[in-house]
Amino acid sequence: EMADVEHISDEELTTEEKALMEVLTAIDEYLPNNRPSDIKVYQRKSADQKVADGFADGVNIHLLRETLSDFTRAADVYVHEKAHHNTGGAQDASSNFRNYLTFALGRMALDQLKKVRPDLVKTES
Repeated sequence: EMADVEHISDEELTTEEKALMEVLTAIDEYLPNNRPSDIKVYQRKSADQKVADGFADGVNIHLLRETLSDFTRAADVYVHEKAHHNTGGAQDASSNFRNYLTFALGRMALDQLKKVRPDLVKTES
């Protein structure tokens, strides 16, 4: 099973991995309707085991340790799994999942636009 994995204790994580996880959790403030979660890191039980890069279990976000070696990939997987988490477990192909990501992207785009062109974006009062 893709989620039948061996979790790694926080004490075993490197300083770099912990720092990356701190950056990833900072993304939460930009996600709409964010639900709190922690990041749990895992590894394969055997070298040839096929596992997911990440998964959400309704409580936490789980990331494959290898994924943490590439910042952009780690952020992509984290946001994807947070979308599952924040939608209560919506499946990849569902309209709830797609709508959440569309809503999140629109919100982030408007937040950035407000910074560079505040004259274009009317703020809600």
